[in-house]
Amino acid sequence: YNLSSLGIDSYLDWGHIRTSSVASNIQYYPMLQVSDSLYAGYLKVLPSLLIANRGLTWIIGNEPDSEVTYQDHISAEKYADRFYEMATLIRKIDPTAKITFGTVIQPTPVRMYYLSKTIDRLALLAGGRAEALALIDIYSIHSFLLNEQPLYDSNGKNISWGAGVPVGYDSTTWPAYEIIDGTQNHDINLFKSRVTGFRQWMKDLGEQSKPLWITEYGSNFPTWLNVSELVTATFMEQTFDFMLGTQDPALGYKDDSYRLVQKWMWWSLNYDVSKFGGSLYDPQNHQLTTVGDHFIKYNPPITSVPVVTNPDVYIDSSSPTITPGSIIGQQPNHFNYKITVKVSNLVSSDRLTGVQVDLYLAGNLVGSVQTNLPRCAGELPVTFNVNNLQAGNSYTFTARVSLISGNGTDINPSNNEMLFPPITMPNLYDVMMPIISK
Repeated sequence: YNLSSLGIDSYLDWGHIRTSSVASNIQYYPMLQVSDSLYAGYLKVLPSLLIANRGLTWIIGNEPDSEVTYQDHISAEKYADRFYEMATLIRKIDPTAKITFGTVIQPTPVRMYYLSKTIDRLALLAGGRAEALALIDIYSIHSFLLNEQPLYDSNGKNISWGAGVPVGYDSTTWPAYEIIDGTQNHDINLFKSRVTGFRQWMKDLGEQSKPLWITEYGSNFPTWLNVSELVTATFMEQTFDFMLGTQDPALGYKDDSYRLVQKWMWWSLNYDVSKFGGSLYDPQNHQLTTVGDHFIKYNPPITSVPVVTNPDVYIDSSSPTITPGSIIGQQPNHFNYKITVKVSNLVSSDRLTGVQVDLYLAGNLVGSVQTNLPRCAGELPVTFNVNNLQAGNSYTFTARVSLISGNGTDINPSNNEMLFPPITMPNLYDVMMPIISK
């Protein structure tokens, strides 16, 4: 998948090694899992990872509160022990690194109690509450909307759906778990109240001055459970609007205009669409889903994210690609072609950038396309239909990109035009015969 075409700022993959093919402007956040089966291995390789990757932000833990064993599935006290060991090691080896804390499944009273118990234990390990909190740079949670009834009875039989209860849950001393139904799995009002509640918890802890990241959330139900992709896409856009547009001096992060949430990651890029909702791509055919289409086309309200970053739009020199199209009637070796060029904005932006792309053949205009470049320094292929060219002949193309009114001022007009070397047109039969022969 070409992540640059999505318009994303960052990604994670529950591992700790960056995918080399991902564009360098897209941030990667490594995760250090703390389950009983994985913790020792991660701790062993952590020093070498820190030396090789200075200045990164490290996510410690992945749903340690989970009732299911395929997530980290440990008690609050054990999470504190393992977080402390990893965090102090990170501080020692790479003082420039950042550390995130939390990663609970959802910000409910039960999960916040779990984290409070974790911090109580951290304070004992670190020699005080202030010393414990100094190990935390960023609060990182998941924010799914899931049922919290226990998943299994005393005989191990599955009796409920959702997040279950954390390891060590005690109904006599812990807050009551939240019971919800499937229609609330994509309820924007419930999402808002939970995020606001967690920010209140941070303030009560004395930690309002730190960022909050939501490193995993989404709409989980697949279409066969009668949650359409459009419903999921609408929920996704509503959450984007809320997190970009909600500013609260009483709860928010001062350095981000008092927004409640500073970074979030939608789940998922390409999970099996027959099992869960929310995938941007269908992994079976690599096609963009309706949710993915809405993700790419999302443009924040101008009131929440104004146009403040002037773009640097350019034509990629690795373009164009040529695809033979239809055959031209009576003219031998004449075909219609699709000419594709890649266009990008080198400056990362929170908004789409409207552009016009023009294609010239030997100085004559053959096509114009108006489109939006993705956010976050994303790139976009733009395709033109060029008719009646002779296979085997060489042609010279020029592509030019310009801003559409209202999208700022291009800071570097010198790279707006690209003259490509002469391109020899392929023959449709040469392209098709290997396919036909198979």
